[in-house]
Formats: sequence, structure tokens, C-alpha cells
Amino acid sequence: MNIVFAGGSTGGHLMAGLSLAQEIKTVYPESELTFFATSKRFEEQCITEKGFLFKKLKYTVGRKRSIFQKIRFLTGLAIDTIYSCVVIRRLKPDLIVGLGGYSSVPTVVAAVIMFVPFVLIDQNVIPGKVNRFFSKWAKEVYCHFPEAIKQFKNAKSVVATGNPLRKEIFSVKKDESARSLGLSLKKKTLLILGGSQGATAINETMINCLSEFEKYSDGLQIIHCTGEMDFEEVRKVYDQYAVDAYICTFMSNIETAYSLADVVVSRAGAGTITEITALGLPAILVPYPFAADNHQYFNALEAAKQGAAYLISQENFTVNTAVALITEILMDDNKREKMKARSKSIGKPDAAKAILERIKSLVITTQVYDTNRSGSRFSGSTVGKT
Repeated sequence: MNIVFAGGSTGGHLMAGLSLAQEIKTVYPESELTFFATSKRFEEQCITEKGFLFKKLKYTVGRKRSIFQKIRFLTGLAIDTIYSCVVIRRLKPDLIVGLGGYSSVPTVVAAVIMFVPFVLIDQNVIPGKVNRFFSKWAKEVYCHFPEAIKQFKNAKSVVATGNPLRKEIFSVKKDESARSLGLSLKKKTLLILGGSQGATAINETMINCLSEFEKYSDGLQIIHCTGEMDFEEVRKVYDQYAVDAYICTFMSNIETAYSLADVVVSRAGAGTITEITALGLPAILVPYPFAADNHQYFNALEAAKQGAAYLISQENFTVNTAVALITEILMDDNKREKMKARSKSIGKPDAAKAILERIKSLVITTQVYDTNRSGSRFSGSTVGKT
């Protein structure tokens, strides 16, 4: 099976693709899997660490507001689309998987131009604009939340499969995680996530909570993923307090942190919500208020309605609120266990398998390249060639 994955730009988009790619590689070890992603360091690191081929999009980094930035973006989009066409012609993929976001556009456009079949994966309650636009040409759309189906009005087929999850999330051992991070198995662990791009508002509130958390340091430890921008400042503040902590910019092996976590404070990206609900982790979700279509709010709302998380706006995420909620969850074992059960009840741990079954069917039944509409010819290969 020869599959190209289009997009990344955020951890949620990228991890969905990596999770599906791992499932494909497990079932079809001879598969050729290629990722077209941006020049962000964490993307290349995550992709190459898993052993997949990485193709760098040099210019598509997101739409900007000024006229000059828009012209630059559109020019870069055109260049990356041409690049995608050239590489796709050489790779001859059976299928392209669009992961959403602006960084997926060049490769998905190339799929449309070259008549290569493609599918889309969308993780949010409110689907992204890119996926909504291209859904009319996609063979199928796979979403996590059933509520998202009605948003794809022009799509041929939309299925609520869940969001693909990496196998490592379920297999990591807690004692090995504690040892690798230099933390204790005896203490309760607070995990703070800002997403792959960080979250300054969450970081600032949480470091201002440290004087209160220090009072609980005999039984509390913290894992804090800051994003690159705030790392040095956050690390310096932790040095002033006697709280055991592991501080990092971004963890490609986030399952290590999840295995220790008792409560998670996080943005409300769909990838993160997918992972913490599959593992049954209680959460305090602080949606990014400027996310497109306010989609993080609606993601968090679904988890909160099910009793799996607290939804707190960024404006209301103060030191007093954070300390009160975190200590309540950590100290009240009964409440924490109820939240864990509710969280796990809405998780979809087998989404990658479900999507692979549908992709397999598409690759078997779909001609890879329509020779009647192109001067070139791809082999009409199918899953049987793997």
C-alpha cells in the first residue's frame, strides 16, 4: 500500500496521521508511507522518528492578514502545489490522506489536479475550513465527533470513525515513565499541556500557582510542556520552588506523560481530547479563544457535557480557579474516579483500525489514476501489491 499524508502544522493534525500510518505499517509492513508537512522542527522530528518518509513544504505556513502576507502565502501555496505534483507523480500513491489545516492544501490540490483519490480526516466538532471545502472531491471524510457529520453538506460520504490513536499510548509502563522523567510513582501528577505550539496564557497562570502547589509538594509533582517560546522563562520560575517537575517544550512521546498523569490541564485541541478520553484522564480544558470558528470551545464543551472535563474560558482561568479545581480533583478520589470513567466512556481507541478498513476497501476498488483524463499513466495498483 502506497499512501501519502498531507498536512501537519499542529500536533493534533500530525498525530492523527502518524497514528494511522503506524496502523497501516503494522498490518501492511511493506507499505510506502510519505508525509508532506511544513518546516517546523517538531513535525520533521516526529515523522522521521517513526521511520516515515518526510517531504518538506517550504512556504505553506498559514494564511496571514496583511495584503503582502496574503500575496506571499498564495505564491508559496502555488510553489508547494507544484512541488507536491512533481513528487506525487514520482511516488505514484494509491491514496492521499488529508489531515486538515492550510499545510494540507498543496498536496490535496495536487491530488485533485492529478486525479489521485483522497480522503480527509477531521478531528473537531466544528470541522476546519480546508476540509469542508475539499470534502466535495474526497472519496470519504472521517471525523471524530458525530456532531461534525452535518457540517459536511457536500461530501459524498462522512463517517464518525473517531480520531486515530498511536499504539504507544496504551502500551507504555508507568514505572519506566517515572524513571525516564526522574519523577515518583508515589506522588500524584499534574500534566500541563499547551499543544504543540504552546499556550502562554496557560503557562503564565500555572507558574503563578506554584507558590500554592509548593504546599502540596510532598504528594504532588508536575509535568509541564510549555511550547518553545516560553520554555526558558517557565523553567526559571520552577527553579524558585520546591516542586518536583519535568519541564519540556514538546513531547513526541507524550504517552510517557499520560501514563503518570492524574489530571490534565490543556488547550482543547481535538487530538489531545481524543488521547485523554481514550485513556480516561480527567481534564481541565482551556480553549484557545482565537481558534478558527472557535472550534476548541465546542470540542471542550462535548467533553464537559459528558462529565469528563471542566471547561474554563481563558479569561476565567485565574490562579484561584486553577488551584481550586486542580486540588479538588487530586484530593477527591471519588470525584477523580467518576471523571475517569466518564472520560473513558467517550473515548474511541480503535479509530485507526476502523479507518484502515475503509481505506483498504477504497484502494482495492478505486483506479489509482484515470488514464482517460491524463497523458501519463500510474499503474492501477491496489492493496494486493503490498
